[in-house]
Amino acid sequence: MELTQCFTLLPHPSGGGRVLPNSGSFEAGTIVTLAAIAAQDYRFVSWNGSISGSQTPISIRITHNVEVVANFDKPRYNFSTYATPGGSGTVSPPGGTFPAG
Repeated sequence: MELTQCFTLLPHPSGGGRVLPNSGSFEAGTIVTLAAIAAQDYRFVSWNGSISGSQTPISIRITHNVEVVANFDKPRYNFSTYATPGGSGTVSPPGGTFPAG
């Protein structure tokens, strides 16, 4: 009897990116290399579940059923504006923190 183990990969949030390969069944002991690929305007942050860390690609030896979550987020950037010389006018918007894209 040949034993196989399954793994499931979940990108979080959905639409934030994808993971290759996205799922599968493998013989116990197989080493699988996972790669997190961020969607436009997102970045890969970390792995959760059966593996942890922020390295991509990352390899995992399949020894039991595995569930892995790839976490993505949208970076936010600070934006500052000013008028020079001071008091000579205003700028709109005055600045703030905005999501990428």
